[in-house]
Amino acid sequence: MYRVYNLRPQPAPANWARDNKPLLVGLVFWSLFLAGIAGSQRVSSEDWYIVTSLEGALVKMRMPSEKSCKADVTQACLPGYELRAQQN
Repeated sequence: MYRVYNLRPQPAPANWARDNKPLLVGLVFWSLFLAGIAGSQRVSSEDWYIVTSLEGALVKMRMPSEKSCKADVTQACLPGYELRAQQN
């Protein structure tokens, strides 16, 4: 039979949470920061946007001009004022 000496004890869930508390707190603040950035994006009435649906959410990408927006016919292309009207 083999013997194992100086084996580190297995951490309990409470110990794991306590040991990783700074990382968990940082993760929560980072996610709140990213959620704030995502919520603060404004739609300009003068710009053109490609709108796609991704897992139940609308993803908007601003395009430099109407011509470049309508070049990709597989995506929905909307002017900013129409997109704002749909959001309200």
